[in-house]
Amino acid sequence: MLARLADFCVSRRRKRPPPGGEEGGGRGHARDVPVLPLPHFGNLLSVTLIRLLFGVRYTDLGPFRAIRAEALSRLAMEDTDYGWTVEMQVKAAAAGLRIVEVPVRYRRRIGVSKISGTLRGSFLAGRKILGTIARHRGWRIPGPGAAAAPGPALVSVIVPVLDEAAEIGGCLRSLLANAPPLEVLVVDGGSGDGTREIAGSFPGVRVLEARRGRARQMNEGARRARGEILWFLHADGRPGPGAAGRIRRALARPGAAGGAFRFALRTEAPWARIVETVVRLRGEWLREAYGDQGIFLTRRAFQAVGGFPEVPLLEDLRLVRALHRAGGFRILEEPLPTSARAWEEGGVLSTIARYQAIALPERLGAAPEMLAGWRP
Repeated sequence: MLARLADFCVSRRRKRPPPGGEEGGGRGHARDVPVLPLPHFGNLLSVTLIRLLFGVRYTDLGPFRAIRAEALSRLAMEDTDYGWTVEMQVKAAAAGLRIVEVPVRYRRRIGVSKISGTLRGSFLAGRKILGTIARHRGWRIPGPGAAAAPGPALVSVIVPVLDEAAEIGGCLRSLLANAPPLEVLVVDGGSGDGTREIAGSFPGVRVLEARRGRARQMNEGARRARGEILWFLHADGRPGPGAAGRIRRALARPGAAGGAFRFALRTEAPWARIVETVVRLRGEWLREAYGDQGIFLTRRAFQAVGGFPEVPLLEDLRLVRALHRAGGFRILEEPLPTSARAWEEGGVLSTIARYQAIALPERLGAAPEMLAGWRP
């Protein structure tokens, strides 16, 4: 973990050494403690279920574990009794943390465990552990007459980058404050400023490479993603901690295919509020959204419209128009603050003029290749 090769480390009980072995015999030496039949069966059943449901191979639910602080904050731990150990292992698997098991030995305990040493304790702990595994997969052990409740859908966040070392860290910190299950894929188009290394230092973040071009990078990320919800986010975006939950709720509405957040700029300058209002009114009138608003949609809708058209610019606008034809598209009230750098460096009026120099000809049928040089 010090070498940043793993985010989560969990113990694995080693087999008892042979009689007379160098670690086995003397008084006071660490020895393996035999696991009673019922806890042993429960342990085996639990790790088997985790492997089948989450695709991560554990061999033990050992009590020793080490985890990076930033990784732990992502897991949003809730359980305060028997289920906390398996909750951590299940959520670590769901969050895509880099997991490693290490062999450890235990000293013999004094007395009898009130959990694994008694039939009642073993039964209650086993029921809680299995229920925890079930609940975090999206179903739970129901009570009499109750129906299983669906769990939160996996949101795959795809962040296309090219030389975004100054922005990617802040973006990922904001993203990882959202409650799991969340999968983050940073798709690099050939950065030379350390963007890949910064992104790879965050627990659970997958760094991919693709041919340069935002549309191509986003399509590649979608192809490699596991979630049924796809969220395309620019590196200068700063989503709030509840953004993923709002996406899930928006797409749970009947007929919903996709949506985006309200446009916002990361500056307190008075002109920014005017720009935000104009963009909001334009979006409501034309029913349009752009990539800096964090477009999200279901995988089914993404496949139905054929993904992003691989054009030099306005691939986001064309996708949104296709989504309107395929189903419901909604702009949320929650803002997604993005960098104001283009507006500050280019000047507000000049930037507006350049955007319109692209938008109006495109609406009249001009090819994106002809307009690429006007990008602010």
